[in-house]
Amino acid sequence: MPFTPQALDQFMATYERNTASDDPAAVVAQFADTFLAAGPDGSVVIPAAAFAQKLPLRKQHFDNAGLRFTRLIARRDTPIGERYVLVDTQWQMDFAPPGKPAVTLTPQSSFLIDMGAPQPKILAYLSHQDIFKLMEDSDLVSKP
Repeated sequence: MPFTPQALDQFMATYERNTASDDPAAVVAQFADTFLAAGPDGSVVIPAAAFAQKLPLRKQHFDNAGLRFTRLIARRDTPIGERYVLVDTQWQMDFAPPGKPAVTLTPQSSFLIDMGAPQPKILAYLSHQDIFKLMEDSDLVSKP
């Protein structure tokens, strides 16, 4: 699939739906078999199989903090040749933690996506902030 704005719109809409689902396989299917994950603490190459094992725990952590929904609210696309695109995103995460005031977080992340594969794949994911630190600072989870 060549890079087109419509193809990327569809891919990102599917990603947004998949991350909200209880189906880690659907999320993993959008990533390359091995991909780069990076954030404030550094980077690591992650096999998709290892990523799949971590997703249920990640979802449980968000659910325990009262996550109601996550929505893509801003996106800037930078095509890199005809095959790849760098997508800078901002997300809205609304939390309603039990016994606490509601909180909205707006983390940012970037994706390098191969749009030339038969099914587009995320080759690299960069989190601009440590989401779990943001959650701690917002009193959504207890500090360890």
